[in-house]
Amino acid sequence: MHVVISYNSLTIQLSAISSQLSALSFGIKQVSIALISVKSADGSSSSLAIPLAWPTADR
Repeated sequence: MHVVISYNSLTIQLSAISSQLSALSFGIKQVSIALISVKSADGSSSSLAIPLAWPTADR
């Protein structure tokens, strides 16, 4: 999923990344992270990463 939104000379890119992690990572199977990147008209940008699903370890 990749969403690009333009609003008042602001460009917002939203991309969701689903990564498969190996058993090396404490038995965590899957992590979904939303990466939000905001760029303003003057070229400055800021990014924010939000976990969509908290990882759960196998028991």
